[in-house]
Amino acid sequence: MSYFFTLNQDLLIERHFIRFISHKTLNLPGNIHIKPASGSDIDRSSPLKVDDFIILPKQDRVNKIRSTPLSTHEFHYIKLHGSFNWKSSSGNEMMVIGQGKEEQIMKEPLLEWYYEIFNKALTQGGARLFVIGYGFRDKHINKIIAESIKRHNLQLYVFSPKKPYDFFESLLPSDGEANTIYEGICGYYPYDFSQVFPSYGSETEEYKVIYSNFFS
Repeated sequence: MSYFFTLNQDLLIERHFIRFISHKTLNLPGNIHIKPASGSDIDRSSPLKVDDFIILPKQDRVNKIRSTPLSTHEFHYIKLHGSFNWKSSSGNEMMVIGQGKEEQIMKEPLLEWYYEIFNKALTQGGARLFVIGYGFRDKHINKIIAESIKRHNLQLYVFSPKKPYDFFESLLPSDGEANTIYEGICGYYPYDFSQVFPSYGSETEEYKVIYSNFFS
């Protein structure tokens, strides 16, 4: 089973999917369908319309949904901290920001379930996690990553433009999990994104190394 977990609340992935894979619907666990209505601006940079916002399911609905196991044959896209175009089950904006993120998550049924999925995915034994663009500043996320490394043989791969030592220095404020996270790294790729995915679209040697290490 494969997952794409994101802490971002923007619509970058949704917009890319709609523009280039428009013949399919992007589904998130919980029957959250990313398919724009006729005339929608969700695939552009324009302000969103009322119909572009999604109201998350309440607790009873989430309980029914989570009783059915996720398909092992699908790719699951999961927004752990909510989304710019989501409203909570009570009708408020649903983005997890600032302090007390874990507490915010636990108050929203769908996000609480997503957090559980993230935990189970990393602690299943021998899982592989490829991290891009995460600064390791969220304690609730670091806790699961570190625990999975220590007790469940999680293999961690990190893509970052920082040199390894600078990356370790940036980990030090990570609530005591720095050493565990750093020592759990199986592959570290100190590249700029444009090095690996240049605008001219050729398959680079850096990409081949990453692909071989992570997917082989």
